[in-house]
Amino acid sequence: MMLVNAECWLDNDLWGNQWPMRMASVGAFYDAGAVWFSQTPSGLTSGLAGVELKPILRSVAGVAVKVSDLRLNVSRPLNTGHKDWMVSFRIKRSF
Repeated sequence: MMLVNAECWLDNDLWGNQWPMRMASVGAFYDAGAVWFSQTPSGLTSGLAGVELKPILRSVAGVAVKVSDLRLNVSRPLNTGHKDWMVSFRIKRSF
C-alpha cells in the first residue's frame, strides 16, 4: 500500500474575531494512493508470489473546515470516471 497526503491550512488568525469563523480553520488537501493485491495467499516461505505489480493510482482533492476536533471534508476524485462529490466527517481525538 502507498499513501500520499498533502494539506495546506489557513488558521483563524486571518479572520480572528469575526463571529461565525472564530474557531474555524479552512484547508485544501490532496490524497493519492495505490494498493497491491495478491492472487494467492502469501506466507513466510512463499514470498511475494502472485502479487500484482501494476497498481492503479487513485487521487482526490478537496477542501475542509476544521473546528476543534471536528473536520468536514468535501472532495472529488481526479483520475477516475467517478466524478461525484464526496462529503466526509471526522472526529479527531489525541490520546
